[in-house]
Amino acid sequence: MAMAAGREVLKVIDDEGLQENSRVLGERYMKGLNELKDRYEEVGDVRGAGLMIGVEFVTDKESKNPDGAFFADFHEATKTYGVLAGKGGRFGNVMRLQPPMCMTAADVDFSLDVFERSIKDARAAKAKRAAS
Repeated sequence: MAMAAGREVLKVIDDEGLQENSRVLGERYMKGLNELKDRYEEVGDVRGAGLMIGVEFVTDKESKNPDGAFFADFHEATKTYGVLAGKGGRFGNVMRLQPPMCMTAADVDFSLDVFERSIKDARAAKAKRAAS
């Protein structure tokens, strides 16, 4: 039974072109996330393959010190906007993306927009903490 189920899953992946979809959308994700890295000091690194991607949050690009507090604010903001991402890294400062292979370009674009809004929200929360 398990082998038959596995065979059918592999057939769907092949028939629906999900591996190619993962490659194409992974490139779209990496491009968008690297643009965020270029715009925001807090995005220290973007790495991955296909749709398995990690985004590291740091205090600044020069020192690359992990910023778990910033990531915690960012992570909470993404949830309020409707995007769930994994949390990882030794210092709790890495967003782990492992979306389903059937996602669409619109899903990628939506999540990239959410990530940018969430970075701005986390910056505001950090500034508020610093002011008090």
